[in-house]
Amino acid sequence: MGQYGFVRHRTADILNVIEDEVVALEFLHEVVWNSEGWYKLMTCDPEAPSLLSELFGSKTPTDEEIARALDTDTVQKCYSSYHNALALYHTVCLSGPTKNPITRDCACCIATVVCDLTVIIPTTVHSERANARLVMQLHRAQWAELVGVVKGLMRSAGLRCRRWAAPEYMCNLTNDIVTIGILYWMAKHRADSLEEFCRAREIALVEIDGDAEEQ
Repeated sequence: MGQYGFVRHRTADILNVIEDEVVALEFLHEVVWNSEGWYKLMTCDPEAPSLLSELFGSKTPTDEEIARALDTDTVQKCYSSYHNALALYHTVCLSGPTKNPITRDCACCIATVVCDLTVIIPTTVHSERANARLVMQLHRAQWAELVGVVKGLMRSAGLRCRRWAAPEYMCNLTNDIVTIGILYWMAKHRADSLEEFCRAREIALVEIDGDAEEQ
């Protein structure tokens, strides 16, 4: 909320506390209808996913969509495929509010690594690229290289790829979702670092929406 100009009252006066809480509720009411805004909120802090998932007393419509996407037959066909991992990332992480534990845990992992990357990879005038997006297709070998890089970043943040209480193919897919989330963040907020890595390996990972940005 602070990014949008909100400043909490410095005093603990009851009226000020109530006013802050009302503003917070209004903010949540607005962002809950914006899937991209909700995702940013979920990944702004490692503790955010667990807290936000408790706002809902029952499953949301998004939960049903995620359950269909993670259907066993579909998931097994997606194994180790960049395109399908990207599609699952959009469904699991960018579809809006959910109580799904996979969404919660993926968002927590992404937030943890992102918070670490903001420290270990310094920002420059070329780091921010708000209209960047990941391409839809990559060769398998290129995808494997990127997975290796992200695993290294996760190790630097003190994380391991999660071993979920699920079949191995599901574990691999959820780790792929986390990988996509980290690459997505880097494409937008550490564009120069990601571009340098990809250029050296001839990996065309990022596209720019629109023609306004100079290449």
